[in-house]
Parts: sequence; C-alpha cells; structure tokens
Amino acid sequence: MVLSLGNFVGGIDSVIGTDVETNGSPCGIEVVNNDSNQPWGRYRITIRLSDYGISIGDELLIGLDGKDGSGAARLEISLNDTPNTSIGSYNYGADWSRFETTVTVPSGTNTLDLWMFSNYAVNTPGTAYYDNLRVVNLSNNISTSKTLNTISNIDVSQNYLSVNNDPSEMVLSPNPVSEFLTIHFIEEFNLEGIQIHDNLGRLLKEMTNYKGDSVVINMSQFSSGTYFITAINTEGLTIQKKVVVIR
Repeated sequence: MVLSLGNFVGGIDSVIGTDVETNGSPCGIEVVNNDSNQPWGRYRITIRLSDYGISIGDELLIGLDGKDGSGAARLEISLNDTPNTSIGSYNYGADWSRFETTVTVPSGTNTLDLWMFSNYAVNTPGTAYYDNLRVVNLSNNISTSKTLNTISNIDVSQNYLSVNNDPSEMVLSPNPVSEFLTIHFIEEFNLEGIQIHDNLGRLLKEMTNYKGDSVVINMSQFSSGTYFITAINTEGLTIQKKVVVIR
C-alpha cells in the first residue's frame, strides 16, 4: 500500500522532515503553523478506499506516534474529509506517545482522512511532531508501516509516506503453523529483518541480520491465534502477511 503525500488544510504553512524530533525512526515530520487564529490547521493524508482495495466493513488498524511542539498535537480519523465524523481521535502531550485503534469502515465511506493538527484548538501559532504511521487492513493483510519521510511545501516530488511490495512475493508455509514457519521470497528481496505483531498491532518479536530467500522461524512460543509477519528489506520496504498459530 503506497500512501500519497498529504495536503495543507486550515492555514498550515509547512510540513518538514526532522531527524532530531523522532520516536526511534530515521525521520519524523513537524507540522508548522506560523499564524494566529488558525486552531484547525492540519496536515491531511487521504486514504481513498477504491485506491487500496478497502471495502465497506473492513477492519483497519491505524497507529501514529505524536508529541506537542510549541502547539498541540492531535490525530483525527475522519470520514470523507468531513468535520464531526471522527471514528478515532487522540490528543498527544509534551512527550512522545502512540495512538492505535481498530476501526470498521462504515457504510457510505469513500475516503478515510488522517488529520494531523499543529495547534489543535489553540489560537496561537504552533508546531507538532508525528512519526511511525502504521495502517493495516486486517481483513485482507494489506499493510503499510513506515516512518514519515521528509516533506515540505516546497519540494515534495521525491518523497512518499510509505511503500509496500506485493504481498504475493512472500510465501508462509505451513499456514496454519504449530512450530516451525518457513518464509520464502519468490523474488529477490534483500531481507534485513522480520517482525511479528499480534492482531492488535503490538510488536511481539523482532529479528535482524537475515540473509537469503528463505527463513525459518520457531513459532512454538506463541499461543493459538492470528499474527502478522512483516519482512523488511535493506531499503526499508515491507511485506506483511497473516499467519495462524494452532495448538
């Protein structure tokens, strides 16, 4: 899933990449509003359902790290870019924190819009920081999990918020699995690491320094249930697929 660059709404002046104010990633973003009396200024990322194969009734996991700068950071997940339709929201604070929620796409939805405010409900100028955007379609395993790259209102031609390879390029066998899971890549992937998440998006295990086009993972430590295997290559691209553990 490739999320396009967002738009400036409500008076936002710039969205700038930062490698200083991050929450463990190489690059976060700073949303900047330099003017007074613009309390609803925000950076908007639009997820158009038809572009990503998302259907009404699908369950999506959406997560984002944030913190206040000189303003007030807030995330809202709105329907069809319409005020007062939020299906998930969170006010961040002075320190980094993470908001994750699982939402069901309601009838009548054409777009899900992620609103990242610079100075929510505050009439003075302000900034806010965001990092580690994660969107997972739990209904069909399409995922994006990327750092927020450098973005500005001057030069955005080379930058994207996320890149995801075709999940059909990674094969999990056996699936369901009880003990040893083999991960095979149909095409060259330059594997760097493997992550295992539960169905709430929580990171349970991370393994690095893998080589080759096949990997074997011992799944015996995990209880029965659904998990997500994420492969990350040396360029930061990811593939994610669902695996079921049985006992």
